[in-house]
Amino acid sequence: MTNSLVMANGLVSHENDIYILPGPNDIFSYSDGDAEELYIRGVISSATDLSSCSMELESAQRDWASECHLSARRANLFRGCDFSGIKRVLELGCGCGALTRFLGEQHCQVDAVDGSFRRAEITRLRCRDQDNVCVICADFNALRLPTAHYDLVTLIGVVEYAGMFSDAATTPEETVVAIIRRALESLAPGGHLVLAIENRLGFKYLAGAGEDHFGRPWVGISNYPPGGDKKILGKQGIRTWDRSQWLAILKRLPGVCCDWFYPFPDYKLPTLLVSGHFLHAYPQASRSVLSRIHSRDYTSFWHPSLDETLFWQTITAAGSVEAFANSFVLVMRRAADTGASPFLCPFDFVHFSGSGRRPEYRVKVWKDRGTRRVHKKRLLSMGDDAPVTPGFLRQVLQEEPFLNGILLSLHWLDRLRAWPTPKTLNDLLQDYYGYIQQQCLQSPARELVDLLPFNIVLAGDGEYHYFDQEWRLDHDIPAAFILFRGLLYFFLENKSVLLPICRENGLKSGSDFLHFALERLLPTDAWSLDGFIELENRMQQAVHDTSLTRPAISEELSREVEEKAPDYQLDQVFLVWGEPGQTTKVTACGEVAGGYQLRFDLPVEFASSPFLQLHLENCGLALEDVLILRRLLIYGVRKNNSRDQITPGSGKDPLSRLMKVDGFMRFSQQWSDCFLVEDEAAQIFHFEMQPLPASEESFLSFECRIVLGIRAMAGTAMRLQQCRFTKQIQETQLLATKEQLVEKQLRLAEIENSRAWKFCLKARMLKNSLLSFLPCRYHQRENGTNDSIVRKESATAAKKKTEPVFTILLTVFNAGAHELELVIESVLRQTMPDWELIIIDCASDHGGTLNALAAVRHDRIRVIHRRIAGNIPRALNQGVEIARAPWVTVLTAFDRMPPDTLSLVQQIIASGDVDLAYGDEQFLDKDGEPQEQWHKSEISSKTIPEDDPVGHSLFVKTSMLEYLGGFNPEFDTNYCFDLVWRARSVGAGIRHIPKILYQRRRFAAMSEAEAQRRR
Repeated sequence: MTNSLVMANGLVSHENDIYILPGPNDIFSYSDGDAEELYIRGVISSATDLSSCSMELESAQRDWASECHLSARRANLFRGCDFSGIKRVLELGCGCGALTRFLGEQHCQVDAVDGSFRRAEITRLRCRDQDNVCVICADFNALRLPTAHYDLVTLIGVVEYAGMFSDAATTPEETVVAIIRRALESLAPGGHLVLAIENRLGFKYLAGAGEDHFGRPWVGISNYPPGGDKKILGKQGIRTWDRSQWLAILKRLPGVCCDWFYPFPDYKLPTLLVSGHFLHAYPQASRSVLSRIHSRDYTSFWHPSLDETLFWQTITAAGSVEAFANSFVLVMRRAADTGASPFLCPFDFVHFSGSGRRPEYRVKVWKDRGTRRVHKKRLLSMGDDAPVTPGFLRQVLQEEPFLNGILLSLHWLDRLRAWPTPKTLNDLLQDYYGYIQQQCLQSPARELVDLLPFNIVLAGDGEYHYFDQEWRLDHDIPAAFILFRGLLYFFLENKSVLLPICRENGLKSGSDFLHFALERLLPTDAWSLDGFIELENRMQQAVHDTSLTRPAISEELSREVEEKAPDYQLDQVFLVWGEPGQTTKVTACGEVAGGYQLRFDLPVEFASSPFLQLHLENCGLALEDVLILRRLLIYGVRKNNSRDQITPGSGKDPLSRLMKVDGFMRFSQQWSDCFLVEDEAAQIFHFEMQPLPASEESFLSFECRIVLGIRAMAGTAMRLQQCRFTKQIQETQLLATKEQLVEKQLRLAEIENSRAWKFCLKARMLKNSLLSFLPCRYHQRENGTNDSIVRKESATAAKKKTEPVFTILLTVFNAGAHELELVIESVLRQTMPDWELIIIDCASDHGGTLNALAAVRHDRIRVIHRRIAGNIPRALNQGVEIARAPWVTVLTAFDRMPPDTLSLVQQIIASGDVDLAYGDEQFLDKDGEPQEQWHKSEISSKTIPEDDPVGHSLFVKTSMLEYLGGFNPEFDTNYCFDLVWRARSVGAGIRHIPKILYQRRRFAAMSEAEAQRRR
């Protein structure tokens, strides 16, 4: 088949079926390292399973470079996308082919471009059995891209390097804009451009993680300041941008629509992708889906200075997740193509199970935008009900309703952070175990083995609702085992929160804690901790890959809850160097955050040493106590006692950073030319030294500094920093709250002491007491009145109770008891009974209105109260959140609904091709008498009318309303017309119903007496 990109550029086939430009080619120098890429090439060359879910390739991971290019999680970035309309793909910057392989598996014609020939060669090897993949090695800027040709163009981890290839007169931002424009020009009608990049203000960078390209913290946070050592200078031009900077870049691209998605922990190895729409529409659910995110620093050892769960909880509540996500995924398309083709990323969120599972049990869970259902599917094709171990464990995947709320585990965290006492824990567990017992009366306990706090949503009414019951045992178990599992995994993930309880009760290990918690709830004959641990170990071994190092549950529970740093005798540490071995004792040692720094003074002869050994045998510090060797620095000392750092050097690493060789663990630093071999038997760290660089001036001696990260100290340092940060935030919040309270107290005192306030208070109390005796017809059935409405409702109630078809949203502000009675009566007279009415009170302060609302008694009518008046769209959106019907319509307190309105609309929407409908209206005078009618016309798809053609008679699918993001608060009057116009822009089915469906009141100016009479 002819390839348009190959033909347009006259590309020639080079060795290994890789296309290149004719003539001399500029070689792109980017690399993860010679040894790393040669290792990856060897693994892929010999592999038999090259698929994007290959366990064979995953098992060969040995360092970050191989994990990035061989992990199945890499393709999660695109696994939630809809490829139904994608035929041709252009991948700019294909790397080593991890994403290329997945794109080729979607039966697309893929043109994969990379500037590095070795990387292009690895990509060709990864896709050697895919004839639909064409690999091209060329500079992107030197290629002529076919115009309007591709359905999808990807720029994954590419544009951050734009500044390296721009001239001095062009800013990196201008280069990025030029790249995006070229990519957009190559898109076919309805095509998409996907761009993924780090966020320089992401959580992990704020918490001290190294910037991904420089390997040093604070580089991106400081907005990439100029200067630095040779390593930094060699990467000038590389940079990432925060969200506000990206918005400024996108403004330079008129006519381009952009949808924002946020991958967690980042775009490199995502396990979760969340849309910006979901973060805004469901803040509580957003907190839940982000609750188990664990960011990583791929450049070095890192302990975050902030509690990540607490950070996302705070940021979600503030509505700022978009600003602090670690990465962005931008999905762009031309505005003219909106609605012309299926959306590439139709989900609100998509989550993937961990890579520790066996491939056949890995699952994708997602919620489509505009729906209230959560779907599940295995990444590999199997049945929905597959046995993991026949006769023991079964995996069951079922579609479920979407639950909007916070997880029970987060509720526990909130309570235990505030009140870390045994009583608080016991109260939480009693409620939890009571719920387990209640559910076990309805279903066997073996089918509820996943009824954990992480799988229970706490709704606004305080009720528990469970979901994601993925695993089922094939034999009976006691309900106490479910309690054990919930407590076990909550403990393992939140030890720091439970630490005060453990200290108070002398609990040293996880087993002690579980025994303490269970014996307070259950009789001793109802549980066996050893038996429960054995059963849980068996379940985990059945689900997870045995080739991965995974500690048994019993081993996890035997560790001490609070690890204390022992008193190490570090003055006994020494170095051995040179041939024959010379010994140098430690000169000085000091405690740093999470570890120790050791200093050694070495003679000038050290320069010719081929190795360096750090011996820990006599200091009481075992190798397993050393979490990581953070840094090794060597300085040359001159005559004036000045020091020049000479290691880490600037050369390329000849060996990989993490490689198992003959039972040793080999490790190299990010920038150094020295390598560590861990000898567990002798407790020795061994460094293979490269020749030290020559200097124009000889050194008098050398100084070696080694920083050890100690396991027991790392958690303490992190908790100390976290406490300082939390204290600072609390002090700031308390100060601001105190100032606000003082100001409000002064204002309140002024009001209460005024004569006007005292007079109004007495008048309101008198008026409310008089109005409370006035009856309302729509709740007279409580007194046994034989009103026609009561008879009609009694007949309706006698029918079989069904779910509502329509949710009617009625906004009220000081309407008065009489008007409220009339508008509710118009709803009760509907000939179609399948409706619910949600009355949204917008901070009314009129006594008659409040008394009338309090007197409403009907099983299909709910009343919610807002604290803030005004902005009808915001009030309606609050009603939409609790709507139960598939269709929504709006109503105001002074208007009416003809009796056959819902019946007529139901007949029209039965066809199934309608997403939104609007009807004709009739005006009423101030006394409610009919006046002229307003017969509307069809909305044109090409022109925008000068006046509002919609009015208030609007019926919209709840799913469509959620997809559009609800009513727009910026349109306080024409919010219905704005919604219709946005629905039209996405291709929604809109129908005009030529019937009177709404009666609207039209008032002239009223006197105060008239207004009082109407109330």
